Amino acid sequence: MLDAMRWWVFWNNMGAQHATKTFRLEDLNPELFANLLEMIGADPDTAGAAFASVDRDVNSSTRRGTKLTGIEWSDLPAGREKDDLERAAARFGYVDLA
Repeated sequence: MLDAMRWWVFWNNMGAQHATKTFRLEDLNPELFANLLEMIGADPDTAGAAFASVDRDVNSSTRRGTKLTGIEWSDLPAGREKDDLERAAARFGYVDLA
């Protein structure tokens, strides 16, 4: 668990150092995707079809026939890693975690 917490913080902070725009993956929708396509010089009119071509649950455990139990914020071990994770989560728009 601690390794996962450290890696999430590390990779998100590293990516943000080079990003001009960040967003929560959970907020990705056709409009945001069109915006991102336009930013990189791609045709934004393809966003709707591209977005619709991939199921929202493509990587979910439910799709694979398993059900994972959720991990709550209160389940995470207290300490430096959790403090770092909380700061990074707030930075990237994940609020009300406790």
